[in-house]
Amino acid sequence: SVILGIRPEDVTEGAAPAADARIAGTVFSVLPVGSDLFIGLRVGADELFFRVSKQAHYREGEQVALAVANDRMHVFAKDDGRNLVWK
Repeated sequence: SVILGIRPEDVTEGAAPAADARIAGTVFSVLPVGSDLFIGLRVGADELFFRVSKQAHYREGEQVALAVANDRMHVFAKDDGRNLVWK
């Protein structure tokens, strides 16, 4: 098992992401916080949160796909947290 780490600046909304560079799920939460907007996405059994544009308009239950810079992802071993990309 692995843990995938993605930095907020490496996720983009609004573009039509390639199938191998996206995270798709169902919005279960929309949280305006100060100058930011966070959405909660249910992806399979996991619940993930993403910071998106304050001008974005998401609704609970909406299907969303976010583009991910796959060359910027971080992969860690679930058992001990070691980085599996940088040796």
